[in-house]
Amino acid sequence: RQMCIRDRFLRRLVQEASSPQEKAAVLWHGLRRVMINLIEIPFRFRLAEEVFEARKNGYLSVEYINKLTRKCWSDCYGDTVEGVDQYMWARKPHFYNVYNADSPHHDFQYTVGFLSANMMLKKLEEVEKTEIPRIGKSVLLDNATLPYEEIFTKNFEADIESEEFWTNAIEEALHPCLLYTSDAADE
Repeated sequence: RQMCIRDRFLRRLVQEASSPQEKAAVLWHGLRRVMINLIEIPFRFRLAEEVFEARKNGYLSVEYINKLTRKCWSDCYGDTVEGVDQYMWARKPHFYNVYNADSPHHDFQYTVGFLSANMMLKKLEEVEKTEIPRIGKSVLLDNATLPYEEIFTKNFEADIESEEFWTNAIEEALHPCLLYTSDAADE
């Protein structure tokens, strides 16, 4: 719910910005969220897999974790990014403060939530305003009893197991940035 409110707020701020500078400042925040959720978290997910797999064989040295970090960075970004923050893992407690070593992935749900929130907003914008409270209440109640996939199927007629859903979710996450680009081209 918090992500839906934040994404809606961002969209509203972009629409109501009174100058290109204000729009750029709001969009910078939006782009940071896109970058974290679509670029940084998948890298951290891959690194967590590598670290926890290697930890099965014993303790890891700083040098070895840095080597894994550079490898995962290269696997994810290739030569598209200069430099690597090989100590990134040291700033993220979930790499060394894990309560369940069988399930070490702490933050990938943020990417799923971010993309899902954007799709929920898109779907809510497509229905009659009078239907929004009913759908909102249904989603909240269904969260207590239904699997995630069924919540989307029931309330939004969406198949979150399809590639099309996630492609559309990424496009929707980029939507405020695309609006600004098209607005700037019109000016």
